[in-house]
Amino acid sequence: MGSLAAALQLVVMIFTPPVVQAVPLSFLLDPTGNVRSNNWYQLSSMRFTVFADKADEPLARYGLMALEEAYPPMGAILGVHLQDKPPLRPVPSENIESWFDRIPVVINTAIEGGGFANPVTQNIELKIASGSQRALFQHELVHRLMYEHMDLAVGPAGRVFTLAMTPTWWIEGLAEMLTESIGRLQTAGVARTMALRNRHPTWNRLHALYDVDSFDTFLRGYVTSGRLFRFLASDPKVPDLFGLHRKLLLQTIIPPFVTAEDFFFL
Repeated sequence: MGSLAAALQLVVMIFTPPVVQAVPLSFLLDPTGNVRSNNWYQLSSMRFTVFADKADEPLARYGLMALEEAYPPMGAILGVHLQDKPPLRPVPSENIESWFDRIPVVINTAIEGGGFANPVTQNIELKIASGSQRALFQHELVHRLMYEHMDLAVGPAGRVFTLAMTPTWWIEGLAEMLTESIGRLQTAGVARTMALRNRHPTWNRLHALYDVDSFDTFLRGYVTSGRLFRFLASDPKVPDLFGLHRKLLLQTIIPPFVTAEDFFFL
């Protein structure tokens, strides 16, 4: 019965227009049960609504600051703006208006699980038992902004389909290029170590960054993806990130998957 209820809730999330919910359903369904015991606290700013345990108010305020700081430049780069907020790019056709007036952000410090920009609910979800830096919040914001390009006018189903068709080195490479979420010095250190020891991930590995055997493999994959994306996107023949994602969308509706070579034809 419990699995049937969960399935029904998922159907409602997929086919219902997005609204900011008191506690987003994706977290209420968390099997650990940790979230249900939280004393939920809500904190809002111009562009975000953060949900966190009352005891985590300082972390919630820190995350809100990091996200508000990053939204204007990242929104302008990707051509995305929230409802009832002014467009961030001067050309009207180069702006995508979100269905949201504020982005929901859920923070749970009961368990450690990293960050996730949910393509179904469009929440930014963070499970961080230890302290975190602003780049982690901003890394997930990049994913959230990218989803606006993947909507296909059909909501969550379009985002999930397009996300499945996009290689992981593109998804994580874009976010790492813009945020270097493990830290700028750490990213540079990992890149130098890989070069000196000839330990770059394989091309196949860069298409499977979420299925790794160790944190070292995960780390090298993220850093390499960010550096690869920066190298390819710096080519003068490649459009800016708004134009790049508009053309990427057309290439992901029908297989085959996008490859590095496609940058030079977009």
